[in-house]
Amino acid sequence: MKYNRYQLEWDVINGAIALKENATDEELSKLCEENLDPFSGIQCIYGQATGWCHSSRAIELINKCAVRFIANNALDDIEVGGMAAIKKVLNKTDKVVHYNATNSMRYFSPTETYIGLHDANIAALVAFLKNQTQTLEL
Repeated sequence: MKYNRYQLEWDVINGAIALKENATDEELSKLCEENLDPFSGIQCIYGQATGWCHSSRAIELINKCAVRFIANNALDDIEVGGMAAIKKVLNKTDKVVHYNATNSMRYFSPTETYIGLHDANIAALVAFLKNQTQTLEL
């Protein structure tokens, strides 16, 4: 199956459900919609929750919550290229055997990938993760 926007959103929703189940309330309370930056080790969703996306806790959460990983080699263009940039690499990439500090700069979770899109509904994602709403519609 070719990866598309629907599949990305499905992966994000499943990842968000898993993050709510595995992250502490304290970690989720740290999420700030205005500062989310998927390309920052501190301001990405896992970085905000844990303090640094390469920490052992962040890597633990990523491995529990990401259903697949997207190779970084084309994601620098995600804000401009949108789904086309994602499809360019994702149809050649699936789940990394083990996401760790060594390969973390080469792969993005679907959630981080989604946040990088110019039309991402980040407010809905953060509200869901912080239990401000019970449903997530992207």
